[in-house]
Amino acid sequence: IHKYAGQPRIPAGVDVHPRAALGEVQEELSERPGVTVLIYDQVCAAEKRRRRKRGAYPDPQRRLFINEQVCEGCGDCGDKSNCVSLQPVETPFGRKRRIDQSSCNKDYSCVEGFCPSFVSVVGGRLRSRTGAGAVDIPDLPDATPAQLDDVLSVLIAGVGGTGVVTIGAVLGMAAHMEGKAASIMDVTGLSQKNGAVYSHLRLAPDPGRLRSAKIGRAGADILLGCDMVAAATGEALAAIRTEETAMIIDADVSAVAAFTFMPDIDMDVDVMARRLQRVSDRDRSAMINASALARRLLGDSIGANMMVVGAALQLGLLPLSVRSVEEAARLNGVAVDMNVTALRLGRWAVVDPAALAAVAGVEDDIDAPKEQLSTAYIA
Repeated sequence: IHKYAGQPRIPAGVDVHPRAALGEVQEELSERPGVTVLIYDQVCAAEKRRRRKRGAYPDPQRRLFINEQVCEGCGDCGDKSNCVSLQPVETPFGRKRRIDQSSCNKDYSCVEGFCPSFVSVVGGRLRSRTGAGAVDIPDLPDATPAQLDDVLSVLIAGVGGTGVVTIGAVLGMAAHMEGKAASIMDVTGLSQKNGAVYSHLRLAPDPGRLRSAKIGRAGADILLGCDMVAAATGEALAAIRTEETAMIIDADVSAVAAFTFMPDIDMDVDVMARRLQRVSDRDRSAMINASALARRLLGDSIGANMMVVGAALQLGLLPLSVRSVEEAARLNGVAVDMNVTALRLGRWAVVDPAALAAVAGVEDDIDAPKEQLSTAYIA
């Protein structure tokens, strides 16, 4: 509200309210006869993160954390903030809360309640096991790209603000660099509220074969599941061709937006994994702990999407060379070192999952139903 203080251009009769009064203002306007106008002025959370990565938006030095030993899992922080960065943590004492530092918008609305579990760190930086660009990745065997004789349809499924659209753009640019044709159609929907995002990527030897940008029902040859919930529901399931679609899935499950007002919602990973298992081409599908590995090794779970791409490249599912994809990531010009490192980590997860898990300290605690998605569970 401070940005409008003393603004001479605001006409008489127009009231300015803080964000916290949104509900009250909506109720008040609903009771007024005639036409009313409500303008909600706030930068999208995903856009804030994008600008901060580019150094074009102020980045507060204060970070909030939740002490899980104090947290009682009441959900008051979600009620006050309606923030999707509040994630569940399953403990022996029940479900607690944590703040996903990779997606936190730093508006601090979650502390507006009465909760003693919050801890503020001012001036500190997130610590990772090795840091982006500093991971000691061994020499990896060359990946053999898939043969592209006809149209190849790749559906990329994830949640808003995590770089799903960027993945499609990078792969499309890599195809362009190799003289191949590519079309991309992004379905962003409610991405700013942690909603599902899909990128329809179609590759072909020449443009004449790309007659439609959208992947139709049972039309996906490959599913890159950057989020298991998005991959196991809705548009992604409709595009899968039973027992013919190859899948690379991130095993980590982010809380859906409904978690903010349904703190006890059941997010059964096994059910979703079995659902994907039943319809996948098991001989060409795999699951990796991409988000957990990215948090440990890169300090940012955003790198998980590029790890999924790296795994697909190493398994020979994509008709693109590793070199072209890395060059396309460099041309993108954002978090280049992290993205290139994430690609190589994804390839390493295919070549030697045990060694990568040992370096990251990520234990394989996935139950058998999820292991059955692939012939060999990765990391």
